[in-house]
Amino acid sequence: MASHKNRKESTIRLAVPWIRPNYATWLHRLAPSVECTDFTALDPEVFLREAAQYDALILTGGGDMQPALYGLPEAGIHCSGIDPVRDALERRLTEIAFSERIPVFGICRGLQVLNVVHGGSLFPDIALYQGSGLKHKGEQDEFHDVVLEAGSFAGLAAGSTHST
Repeated sequence: MASHKNRKESTIRLAVPWIRPNYATWLHRLAPSVECTDFTALDPEVFLREAAQYDALILTGGGDMQPALYGLPEAGIHCSGIDPVRDALERRLTEIAFSERIPVFGICRGLQVLNVVHGGSLFPDIALYQGSGLKHKGEQDEFHDVVLEAGSFAGLAAGSTHST
């Protein structure tokens, strides 16, 4: 098991596959001592061997996951940006993080990866299934309101029930 909790370094080491400059800027603004390792081109087994050196895994936003991974292979017509290599890498990194008790933070697609790795399913196109006007297509960063349930763990951790 990883001993990342026992390290006494001031640097915060994060494994972040597919890190884009906006994520790095955001993380450095929050914690100037953060050091991000982009696992995009690295073998996930490196993460397993070096797990004790990492404080967390961050799974970022991006294209849709392969619907076959959550039991809806026919739903691919509603998806975009599917990257089987990224799906496989992030699934393996998530499995390693959980086995080594390393915290994982998922952002948008990252939450979908966490859900699917633990046997959950997804709506391939939430606007189609829920009538939402929210679109997540394109290369631009997407921002939207998030409403957290009052009294929920997320609401209590955020200190608020509404955020953008």
